Amino acid sequence: MTMDGLTSDQRALAECICEISERRYRAGWMLGIEAEVWHDLVGAQGGTYRRGLSSEEFQRLKTLSDRCGGWIALDHEGDCGFVAMEDWLARCAADDGIGR
Repeated sequence: MTMDGLTSDQRALAECICEISERRYRAGWMLGIEAEVWHDLVGAQGGTYRRGLSSEEFQRLKTLSDRCGGWIALDHEGDCGFVAMEDWLARCAADDGIGR
């Protein structure tokens, strides 16, 4: 998995997601972790931190996502890629209706 072409904020967001994946699954990037962490972030905005998402992780993920204007997901080659927020929310809505 590479992070080529990501800005520094996008790379930091990807690294944060990787750290959560490593802690939860002992895997650098567990398949689907980007959606799982997103769901945790959206759920946490309601006031509860789900699945071990600390308040520091919540703030870091939210800040980086807001600064980037999107989210990070694996592309077809298995590399980290940036997804604009509008596209990410459409993807989430198509999957299960979870968005911001």
